[in-house]
Amino acid sequence: MRILHLGEYEKPITGGIGRSIVLLVDAMAKDHDVMIISLRKGEETQVMHSGKASALPFKSPLHKKLAPLRSLIPSIITSHLTNHKKIIDEIKRFNPDIIHAHRPFYAQLISSLPYPKVFSVHALFDQENSTGPLKYHLAQRIHRMHFFKTLRTFPAFITISDSVTAYVKTFHPKMLFQIYSPVKEEFYLPTRKSEPGRILSIGRLVEQKFPLEFFEEFSKAARQNKKLHLHILGVIEDKAYYKTVKSFLASHDLTGRITFHENLDDQEVAAHLERCEMLVHPSVHETFGLVIAEAMAAGVPVIVRRCGGVSNLITHRKQGLSCNTAGEVGKAISLLHGNKSLQESLGKSARAFAERWRETFVVKETILAYKKIIAEQKSTGILS
Repeated sequence: MRILHLGEYEKPITGGIGRSIVLLVDAMAKDHDVMIISLRKGEETQVMHSGKASALPFKSPLHKKLAPLRSLIPSIITSHLTNHKKIIDEIKRFNPDIIHAHRPFYAQLISSLPYPKVFSVHALFDQENSTGPLKYHLAQRIHRMHFFKTLRTFPAFITISDSVTAYVKTFHPKMLFQIYSPVKEEFYLPTRKSEPGRILSIGRLVEQKFPLEFFEEFSKAARQNKKLHLHILGVIEDKAYYKTVKSFLASHDLTGRITFHENLDDQEVAAHLERCEMLVHPSVHETFGLVIAEAMAAGVPVIVRRCGGVSNLITHRKQGLSCNTAGEVGKAISLLHGNKSLQESLGKSARAFAERWRETFVVKETILAYKKIIAEQKSTGILS
């Protein structure tokens, strides 16, 4: 099958939507003819096909004029200035059997093209917190505009969790498939050698993912348990918030108890999962929680903050410990630390639950969805 993906394909993977796209594209490319077109923050358009990448000159003349203001302008705006006609010509040249869009902007870009198409709802943009500089607030407003238009008009959708599915259904979609994000085989660790007190958290450092109240509760647990050391894996995305966190750590004598790691590849993340005693995920908003799924696949006992799609991953005291507040997260850390029997029970159950996310199964389900979408959209005449 000739499959065109539209979405950010960047390595090293920073998480979120980009990570889901990379995993799905790489898994599909093993057995299908896959091309991906990615507007890389409006600076250039990257086309990847048959393992080869090329940056194409799809900029509009306004790009140069806006260059001095680029640090103040959201990337979604510069993406609008890309030469869309050249991108569409590239799509026609590839002549895909189906187009899979991964962000609302891409969905609107190809909405009128006569190809079968589907939009993956990775995020609920109206529920995302717009923290950081003014340009991030502006970017979220633009994303929401495209998001709602896509939900009202697009012919087919793929969702990644029960909570996202329930949300999308309120817009009465014509076709809807719930398919989880894939987990790579290397995360299904056969054995682990966990180190007592080694706690892992994975995610972009923004307030929504790591609220300050989490660090407050960790400080309480750390005072009671001298062996606890938190390792945070992920891009430091909000520099201003990072300064706030560092100031808090210094004032609470935690500087030596928390280590930040950036730009790790999958092998390095898997190595951290192999050694950690537990994974703690304090985020207050998640549509799925891919890093949780990867930890569960590795047999790591997990502690999560109950929200959105995470509620569908963890049954409390079965696949992990599910908490309502940051205070409960702190108490769960103390409960799980050193409790070998509970760790083994949760890890074993989590790993069994994670079998449904193996990339081979997810790709198979996605291809079946594609075939149904192609047949439906061709039969109804919406492609003409």
